[in-house]
Amino acid sequence: MVVSPRSRFVTTLRLMACALALIAVAVVFTTSAMRVGYPFENEWLEGGTLLHVQRILDGDGLYVEPSYSYVAYPYGPVYFYACAAMAAIVGPGFVPLRLVSLGASLGTVVLIVLLIRRRTGRLDAAIIAVGLYAATYRLSGEWFEIARVDALFLFLFMAAVYLLGTGSSRRSQVLAGVLLALSCLTKQTLAVLAAPLMLWMIIDDWRRAVRVGATAAVTFAGGTALFMVLSDGWFWYYVVTLPSRHGLFDRPDLWFYFRFWWEDILRPLPILSLLVAGFAVISLAARETRRAGLFEFSLLIGCLAVSWVGRLNVGFHNVLLPAYAGLATLLGQGLGWLLERDSAHRSRLTAVAVPAILVMVMVQLVLLRFDPRDCLPTQADREAGYALVDRLANMPGEVVVSAHPYLLMLAGKPVHAHQPAFMTFIGGFGGETDELGRAELANMRQDIAAKRYSTIILDGPKKAGASAWFVPLEGHYRLAERVFDDPGVFMPVTGATRQPTFILVPDTASTGGEPLPGR
Repeated sequence: MVVSPRSRFVTTLRLMACALALIAVAVVFTTSAMRVGYPFENEWLEGGTLLHVQRILDGDGLYVEPSYSYVAYPYGPVYFYACAAMAAIVGPGFVPLRLVSLGASLGTVVLIVLLIRRRTGRLDAAIIAVGLYAATYRLSGEWFEIARVDALFLFLFMAAVYLLGTGSSRRSQVLAGVLLALSCLTKQTLAVLAAPLMLWMIIDDWRRAVRVGATAAVTFAGGTALFMVLSDGWFWYYVVTLPSRHGLFDRPDLWFYFRFWWEDILRPLPILSLLVAGFAVISLAARETRRAGLFEFSLLIGCLAVSWVGRLNVGFHNVLLPAYAGLATLLGQGLGWLLERDSAHRSRLTAVAVPAILVMVMVQLVLLRFDPRDCLPTQADREAGYALVDRLANMPGEVVVSAHPYLLMLAGKPVHAHQPAFMTFIGGFGGETDELGRAELANMRQDIAAKRYSTIILDGPKKAGASAWFVPLEGHYRLAERVFDDPGVFMPVTGATRQPTFILVPDTASTGGEPLPGR
């Protein structure tokens, strides 16, 4: 059989694109794996997750009446219990938590490959798709192994998507419903993510929609009822009441509502966005691909919608994971369909489009390159962390490390609520507070006036901003010294740049000491 020069050229381009995609996957997951063993926070909120998991291991309640001693994150329990199960096997610390997230991220990549392979018959398109998804690692906050709920939330959803996109049996539909419920019990925004997919099922086969929806509803209701009983009703307060208070749309400028589409999608991913839009239009317009195209299109709409809402709701880059997974999946589906059509029925259009698109994909992969060394904590960070833990262990009395209370646990001292969790409780982040929050703030004012804490450690940055605590400290505490001489050491490698910076001690004289930072 004679192979034409054009076929050899396309094969070369396909192999080159697959090679670049596999390099991206290898670099990203190697980098992510290298961060698993770091004994301190890779991201600011990881420490709070560690405290949640430790409470489960200690037999304490995950959802209890909030106070400055402990406030739960406003998420469902699935991730925390999965981490506790892993910790029971491999031991305490951040490692088991990050292993759960890393395993979930690997699982998501495998599911995308299997989904595209089953629906298009093309492994090369699947490899290119997951390469593009992996290459968005930095854009989505380097979140693949972070000890937060997002990776497991996305994996459970994608597992349900795989079953719905490849299986037709009642058993697979029931299992998909269970997975959707577990995803929602991991992070409540599953309702936004899955809504377009449920609408597609209603249009495509209402009986399947009933089976999936009923199973998901029963599973979710059962899980909710269980944790309502276990928590004496506090579960609802954390997963529904507190999240509902966020100031979602209280933004002064119109640009804020559209910034996501430019800053998170079009500007960093111009080629991927263009190709996905083209594939979506073509697949929905062509009669032979319209039914399949509706499935992919509903998946993409849900993924983009949940990320958009997350960014509106004070969300960090981690909320972009579903958007990038949805874009990569639809790109893989469209590319697989095009490659298969080119192999079976080559036309002038595909003869030009296939090599052009493969080149465009490679350009996008190159544009997303990054230096993995920028994502790794340094030895100096590690040494600074150990030194701070030793110092905390030797501090007398009750100590506050407002934004990093997990350090107190490592030092063997009593812990308190993590700063962002407590902020949500008292109405921070543009939300509202309630009688419980106001009462706790009144208690804190009394504690500060009585100088209950021997030391309070607040974050920087060096210009000042984080000095304002939950209640005023002026006249009660003074700045004694800085924690680190180097303003860049012991800084999380992703997310918010938060470093323990200011050491405050009781002010025994009305004018003693340095002014409080930021004043």
